[in-house]
Amino acid sequence: MVEKVKAELKIPIPESFNDDLREMLRAAAREVIQETVKQEIKLKDWLSVQEVQELFDLSPNTVSAWFRSGLPVSVVGQKRYVSKKNLDEFLANHQK
Repeated sequence: MVEKVKAELKIPIPESFNDDLREMLRAAAREVIQETVKQEIKLKDWLSVQEVQELFDLSPNTVSAWFRSGLPVSVVGQKRYVSKKNLDEFLANHQK
């Protein structure tokens, strides 16, 4: 007859572990959300100014400078939009 032996192993975990783990999970979730938003933006034919900023991690001043440098913009009401095709052409023409 085989006798079963029950063993228990206790590993001490510092109290700060939960806080650290929670912050790591939040950071990972933020990264996934940001990447998902960028992927969705890439699928659009027309981008809002804010989406251009998010896609390329740009400041509003940089996008305004691109408009002054010739990036075409379409205005609908109070909103400004950039054609993805025009944006690609603009970037290709301004490579260094």
